[in-house]
Amino acid sequence: MTREVITIETGALAKMGGKGVIKSLWFALGTAAVAATQVTTAFGSWGFDLAGVDRTVRPGDDFYAYANGSWARRTSIPDGQVSAGSYDELRLLSERRMRELISGLRHQGTGSLDLDQARLVAFYEAYMDRAAIEARGLQPVEAGLARIAQAATPEDIAALMGDPALDLPGPFAVQIQVDDRNSRAYVATISQGGLALAREAYLEDGATPVALRAAYLDWLMEMLAAAGAPGAPKRAGAVLALETRMAEAGWSAAERRDVGKTYNPTTVAGLAPSAPGFPFMAWLSARGLVGGDGTATRRIVVREQSALPKLAAIFAATPVSVWRDYLTVHYLRSLASVLPAAVDEPTFAFFGTKLSGQVRRTPAEVRALRLMAMKLSDPFSKAYTARYFPASDKAKAEALVANIKRAFAAQIAGSRELSEPTRHAALRKLAAMRVHVGYPGRWRDYSGLAIDRKDPVGNLARSNLFEWRYRLARLNGLVDRDEWMLPAMIADANNSEALNAIFFPAAILQPPMFDAKADDAVNYGAIGATIGHEIGHGFDDRGARFDAAGDLKNWWTADDEANFSRRRDALAAQFDSYEALPGVRVNGRLTMGENLADLSGLASAYRAYRLSLAGRAAPVRDGYSGDQRFFLAYAQMWRFQYREAALRNMVAADPHSPAQFRVNGVVRNFDVWYKAFGIAKSELLYLEPAARVRPW
Repeated sequence: MTREVITIETGALAKMGGKGVIKSLWFALGTAAVAATQVTTAFGSWGFDLAGVDRTVRPGDDFYAYANGSWARRTSIPDGQVSAGSYDELRLLSERRMRELISGLRHQGTGSLDLDQARLVAFYEAYMDRAAIEARGLQPVEAGLARIAQAATPEDIAALMGDPALDLPGPFAVQIQVDDRNSRAYVATISQGGLALAREAYLEDGATPVALRAAYLDWLMEMLAAAGAPGAPKRAGAVLALETRMAEAGWSAAERRDVGKTYNPTTVAGLAPSAPGFPFMAWLSARGLVGGDGTATRRIVVREQSALPKLAAIFAATPVSVWRDYLTVHYLRSLASVLPAAVDEPTFAFFGTKLSGQVRRTPAEVRALRLMAMKLSDPFSKAYTARYFPASDKAKAEALVANIKRAFAAQIAGSRELSEPTRHAALRKLAAMRVHVGYPGRWRDYSGLAIDRKDPVGNLARSNLFEWRYRLARLNGLVDRDEWMLPAMIADANNSEALNAIFFPAAILQPPMFDAKADDAVNYGAIGATIGHEIGHGFDDRGARFDAAGDLKNWWTADDEANFSRRRDALAAQFDSYEALPGVRVNGRLTMGENLADLSGLASAYRAYRLSLAGRAAPVRDGYSGDQRFFLAYAQMWRFQYREAALRNMVAADPHSPAQFRVNGVVRNFDVWYKAFGIAKSELLYLEPAARVRPW
């Protein structure tokens, strides 16, 4: 049994104060009309893992543990993973499908494959021929290592850093992005770069960062020794000291979130006077951004402006010999997965085990598939979605996103926190927000990319160059507003501020995130909150700075902006108080955008759920009301186990809060959660009503 699709006009929401009858079919899900015995869900009889609940925990003390405690006790992290949880389940399903897909293509035989399919097979087989990789040794990188060894001047070093085929790091990174202040055009941006570890790992003095730096120093020595460099210990120490100086000069991850401070336009010619000491012309010439055609006047946007002269000074003060060693180790690191065990195994031992806590290496076939998803995104996505994401699923998912978007509009329209001008500007932005589901509407042409069955190192170099040339060619053209940001096989979603668009790849629209046979409350609490989260990024601390066109332009009244700032500060203070590990606290400023998106996303998903009931009482299932099931599904969506090293890394540099705080830190701000579970003042998560942060 189905119900009709939501039919409320966004423009009428303000007149109705956000209220109105929403007639909806939660995209042919059917709720109470479908008996539990008539469907098969991925979890239990109504799409929820009842066995994962720990009823010895009071919901108001630790809602995350209440929803997931029993699951956590019976779940261990596989040796080949750094975490275990809902998103890992999505990833594993996607990887199984990718394996099936490639296996099928390989069995077809090359004669029956189209050119894109042939590229996929050749890339995979080149990566998987580990015996050939061992036999070749370092021969495939000898030319690259020789180029680095022959660099004699700072200009030589800068040119190597700029070579897109080598894809080497340096004190600066350059990208071609949509212009924050002109979303119809692309612009080249320069930001700080060059670090292999989180910035804090170089600067902090605790036992953990000190041990991490010691292990990193060991890895640097191993890479230099593998490249045949004499005196590796001393040279490795110089590289670590160099990276430490760059870390000291750079901005923190939280500071880099400020889009106002990270928009500093200049020209190519204007870079050198503002940051003498770095050969910008040699670097950007290697990137194809300057030449003999007057492109020294090309517009450039600098991100961390105050760091630019400091990093340039560090570059000038560092001997060329140290830069050669720095480039050598990072060149080997970038290609380690397609190099012999002498390079590959120590690199995994540090970056996989020491840095992230992974016990056992991910199987080579999975590593190959993950790399292919990034380097051959469109060909792989095209083949994947043709097999696993039919047009009917795409249409259903688009209807689902539209439902949440309408509920989000009702949330804005009914807000008492916004004045009339700001509310209407927000509604205009939401109405203009584009939704992309499943896969791109137009596939890229990869005919210029050669993939060789016997050259895995060359495949990566050619892929790097192909991608850079694609982006470079767009620099003088109009922005492609339909461009995708994620491969279809990646279980993730994102929001583009400059495009004012949200993206939901095919791989995220599957259990446990979404199950068409599950209870409506479960789907609203899981995928509904995820959709609301991505919409919410358009209105978080960064997204709220961009208007309906995607331009960095203030559309808030002064009073509304001040009120929004106070609510942001209150939420940051809440998250600053959360301790992920003893002595390791969440950074409320760094995680601000994700926390705000969680808050507004859950609010819009809840509103959509209640409106979908059209005034009817939700059924009770296994003793849980509809509202309880909604919040429980949200909590189970975020069930995660982390390895300690991975969790430390996450808190240091990741803008996402650890999963338990994405549950406890969010639900305690919702009045309806208190009512649904009868939360008492004596319980640990209780917040006084005045202290609860509301999204609008």
